[in-house]
Amino acid sequence: MHPFKRSSPYGTILEHWVEESVAASTPGTISRVFTFDLVDAFVQGGLLKISMRLLERIKKLCDDTSSPLYQPTIPANNSESALITPNVSEARYKPQSIVFVAHSIGAWVVKNALAYWNSGNIAFDPSGIVFVDHPEKILETSEYPGYLKNLSHAFGVKFPRTQFLTSQEGADFYKQLGTIDENFEKFKDSSYIQQETGLRSHWLSIWISQKPLLAPNEVNFANARSLFL
Repeated sequence: MHPFKRSSPYGTILEHWVEESVAASTPGTISRVFTFDLVDAFVQGGLLKISMRLLERIKKLCDDTSSPLYQPTIPANNSESALITPNVSEARYKPQSIVFVAHSIGAWVVKNALAYWNSGNIAFDPSGIVFVDHPEKILETSEYPGYLKNLSHAFGVKFPRTQFLTSQEGADFYKQLGTIDENFEKFKDSSYIQQETGLRSHWLSIWISQKPLLAPNEVNFANARSLFL
């Protein structure tokens, strides 16, 4: 999950890194790429729309009989144990696990999607999230502009307008991020997550940190592969 267009070298590195790492560590695991335009996230309600698109994509995969995420329903006379996702009326065999790898604003998209999934009707097991270039703690409202400035400097992110970070639009966006973080914390404490092994989280700073693994202008996949594998 990343906010870079397909032509972006940053997006290409992330996609190849995930594919190569997964193939080397857990053969047979299938990776899927979900991208969005960062500009769309800044408009009112943009994060919600992108999150809903992500859930729709997952639901299609879960309902597709040819998809590795598909799990059939359990016949009424079958006594095998099953995992029933929140508010799902019919029992299914334990769903396949999904590990999300989310970059920057994409992490808030995943957090938001999972909070909505917790009250939805999609059968999958969110077993982990790898946060890439994303804050390791919940930010204070005053810290969001600094993070977005770093994001802008590293990747040439363009905001809707020049004064976006100090505008009411910016304040509304920070409020959205804060609400998503709060709802995600509640999601992690939900009964479903407590019953399972827990939602494993890992943070990795590639480009945005005081000591990045790669400088922003280093987009050579060979360099990235040697660092991450």
